[in-house]
Parts: sequence; structure tokens; C-alpha cells
Amino acid sequence: MSPTSNRMPTASPEQTLKSWSEAFLLGDVDRAVSFYDESEDVVLLHSTGDVSRGITEVRTDYVNAFEEVVFEDVSLDLSGSWQDGDVAWATGRFVAQARRKADDSLWRLEISTSFVLKNRGGTWKIFLEQSTPLKGIPRIRRRDQGQ
Repeated sequence: MSPTSNRMPTASPEQTLKSWSEAFLLGDVDRAVSFYDESEDVVLLHSTGDVSRGITEVRTDYVNAFEEVVFEDVSLDLSGSWQDGDVAWATGRFVAQARRKADDSLWRLEISTSFVLKNRGGTWKIFLEQSTPLKGIPRIRRRDQGQ
């Protein structure tokens, strides 16, 4: 075990990512951010091309998202996951059904998302999250207009 981890994680990287995806349904910033390493080294590459660096920017992203939309259904289907000691990585498809608060319009977000996690004191923490659009599938589209 490397010096960065004090003990083996109680949850697997896959379980951690499943819990991360479920946190969207709560709309709880603290819960959602708790899955990321609390450092300025964490990086979030959004499917829009925007980049957030550091836990402060990640927190701001969640505050803004949860102020704008209510997540009604979320799924993360992992297509692969790997681990080497205290480092793990995974990739999959993230799908969210959301309602925009400003006008009650319904939306669907569908993207490919990859993660790099590190074991920090017995807990897997996200250090890198990269989301990209899927070829031939709109990244975000309205649900309430048959789209």
C-alpha cells in the first residue's frame, strides 16, 4: 500500500462512482463534492469543453447546476473499470433526466464520462473526470418536445 493511503477502501471504485451518480438526485452540493479529492489538483473536463481546476471550482459547478436544475433520474453505466494499487480508472455512459427550474422544461443529458480515482485514507476520491459528447447523440436535448 502506498504512503498516500492509510487502509484499504471499504467501497470499490465502481461502488464509489455509483454513489457519486446517485448524489445528483439529492441536489446536495456537499454530498456530490464529497466524492472528489479536496485539493486544488482535482480536474473536471466538462462535455462543453470547459475545464474546472481545484475543489473550489468543482464545488461552484455543483452549486450552479443544482440551482439551475432538479435531477429526476440519473444512471451511470460503466463499460470498463481497472485498478492498480491505490489508483483506479473507469469509463461509462452518464444519462440524466432533469427539470430546469426556471421554466419547468424537461431535459436529457447523455455523455461519455471517464474517471481517475485515488485511494485516500480508505476512500476512493475522484481526481480527474472527463466528459465528452457521444457521436451521433446530442449532449443535451429537450424531453418535453419529443426530442
